[in-house]
Amino acid sequence: MTSHLAKNLLWSGEEAFAFYVLVVVLRLNPVLGGGMFLAGSAWNAALDFAWGILLARRPQIGRWLPAIAVMAVPVACVSFALLPLVDTAGAAMALILAFRTSFALFDVPHNALSMPLAERHGHLRLMRLRSIAAAAGALVVAGLTLPLMLLATPGLPLILFVGLALIALVGLLPVPWMLARLWQDVPERPVSPSLSDMARVALCVLPFCLAQMVGAGALGAVGKGLLHLKIRTQWVLAAAPLAIGLARLAVVPAWEAIARRWGIAQGLSIAYFCIGAVILLLPVAVGVGPVGALLVFAIFGALVGGIALLAWTGFSQLVAHEPAIRGAGDSSLAYGLFTATTKIGLGVSACLAGNWLESQSTRMVPDGTALWPLALGTAALCVVCSVFAGRPVRKVAGPSAAALS
Repeated sequence: MTSHLAKNLLWSGEEAFAFYVLVVVLRLNPVLGGGMFLAGSAWNAALDFAWGILLARRPQIGRWLPAIAVMAVPVACVSFALLPLVDTAGAAMALILAFRTSFALFDVPHNALSMPLAERHGHLRLMRLRSIAAAAGALVVAGLTLPLMLLATPGLPLILFVGLALIALVGLLPVPWMLARLWQDVPERPVSPSLSDMARVALCVLPFCLAQMVGAGALGAVGKGLLHLKIRTQWVLAAAPLAIGLARLAVVPAWEAIARRWGIAQGLSIAYFCIGAVILLLPVAVGVGPVGALLVFAIFGALVGGIALLAWTGFSQLVAHEPAIRGAGDSSLAYGLFTATTKIGLGVSACLAGNWLESQSTRMVPDGTALWPLALGTAALCVVCSVFAGRPVRKVAGPSAAALS
């Protein structure tokens, strides 16, 4: 729980602020900034997938994972902490690639441990704890957006980034120990899998991964776009990530109850459909007044929390019930593909936000009405996710409590 919280602190911070640093601190063209963010995400995705394949083909590498984590964790924390100090696009890109590379090295095997832990403690229970940790990490990062957006104090970004990196470093200290203990406890195939075996593993999870990739792109674009709006009550936009984070954390028990009542697939489909409708309310909400805007942001956060919980739970069940997936190596490949496609979606979200921001360059400031093009496009993508999100996990996503716990 602690290590997952720390990992999400680091990841949420990079995801929330890297594009902001590129566009606001370095004053890069938003399209160029979005392209750089996408390049970093694509590199991260390629590493996730390649690392997953290597662990599937050579499970014995697992014995080296603690040493790899000991080196990778500090590199990720330092490269994140130094991001506000960059003064050129090249330096920013180097730090982003260093972060993405080191993060992938411990993130993929750490995620693969979900399979044995879920078998011991239940898929929904484990993913509820993961969702609480992820939401708590996002909430801390959301709190940091308040001073960043409202104060222009020199040196403040560096203080916030370094502080966040130090907290994450302390929380990630148990990761090498976890990899040493838990990875070795997982039974492996007696024979290394062939390329056709790995292809079967990839194909059985790919449809679900692609659906979540589209969802990540849509929701990420909205989040990044909000950081660049300017309205009369600017504190509302500064408080929006905090409202989103609080709601995301608060509704985890409600989404768990929905999953037990109606099933993972149905709950995920409902969440995507509803969040598409809420996104269409955002352009109106930011102009009607603080109370209405914060209410819509809170509803948005509650639905994001549901999607995060149900998507990870559905994927965990899919991995556990798929006969082609056996052992930690196969699980690493599956989770590597899942995180790789999600990161591609998040990279595309920066491009979407960058192109939207560039299209608003003729305005004095991009206000609430400027959100319409972004809102219409992302809402349509959420409806697509609503239609397809449940299909790949339907066979393991029944409403019975036994299937979920």
